[in-house]
Amino acid sequence: MTAGIKWIVDFTDPEAPALTQDLVVALAERGVPSTVEAEHEVSESRVPGPLRGLLGRRLDYDRVVVNTTPDRWPAIVAREPGVRCVGLADWGTDALPESWVPGAESVAEVWVPSTWSREVFVGSGVEVPVVTIPRCRPALEHAASAPEALNGLPDRTFVFYSILEWNACSNAEDLLIAYWSAFSGVRDVALVLVCLPRGADSDDRAIRREVQRVKREVNLAHYPRLVTLPGGCTPAELVAVHQRGHCFVLLGRGGGWAGEPFAAAARGNPVVACRHGAAVDYLNDETGFLVNVTYRPVAGMHPSSLYVGTQTWAQPDLAQAVDRFRQIRADEETARVVGERAAARIARDFSPQRIADRMLGCLYRSA
Repeated sequence: MTAGIKWIVDFTDPEAPALTQDLVVALAERGVPSTVEAEHEVSESRVPGPLRGLLGRRLDYDRVVVNTTPDRWPAIVAREPGVRCVGLADWGTDALPESWVPGAESVAEVWVPSTWSREVFVGSGVEVPVVTIPRCRPALEHAASAPEALNGLPDRTFVFYSILEWNACSNAEDLLIAYWSAFSGVRDVALVLVCLPRGADSDDRAIRREVQRVKREVNLAHYPRLVTLPGGCTPAELVAVHQRGHCFVLLGRGGGWAGEPFAAAARGNPVVACRHGAAVDYLNDETGFLVNVTYRPVAGMHPSSLYVGTQTWAQPDLAQAVDRFRQIRADEETARVVGERAAARIARDFSPQRIADRMLGCLYRSA
């Protein structure tokens, strides 16, 4: 193979830049060069460091990987005549948005990160090959500095933590209810909630209002410690949160790939997550603390037009989530062993080398 790969990326998407970086780096380790094109004009701060030098790089390429929403794929394919185009996408409810299905049919192949997403694309009527290309195990960087809010936590405090967007899909409300209910009256635990600043409802005041609203509705005599970081964190600070935290918790309703619980599990931190979606590709009862779910119609994602009430997503069993939280706090040693098993599984099954070989097998199967 002498030609390289062109990646077309929507850098305004919250997950696309990190995913592209991981896959490009994995292929580079196999000697495959890449060039990157931003779908929209983008500031350099939105482009991960390893990709900045590849933006607009002059390179002969014979494959294009498009990391945008599928409704945009036909126009991109039209301007890349004679080149094999692959679409990279993910989705979290049981059915794709209607505009995505014809878009997905415009590429030669669709790559999705999980078994769940493959079933959703195929079940929604996508007839081109849909292939599972998982996320790579993230690099385990050392933190440079921790968020100031974490410095006030006593060393003996057991820290549950979550990194999420504050919306109905990430379901921070149920997470707060389960945590407060599990540990009312307990003073040596804390929940650190990093709220990623994406969307109109993610500013400091709005999130603090939501926390107070949930607190009033739960109506407990004592609320265990909560530390909120509504403005998000720098990448180095996110690493520090993973290092300070003892257990990652997320009760999200969507089945799409979430990078932060995967990063926590890769580090060996025990993870509480729904028994649903992408999480079950790397977590089971031996490698994580899974919470059973039922399914309910999607609601609460207005003004996005992609989410509609005919779709369904997961509703976690909060009583079981409470049990999981208490189980982990009561038996830290068992939780540590479970976390180590998850890290070992991810190191084995999600190595960059393994994912790169899978990508190359797909990209050049017809060459």
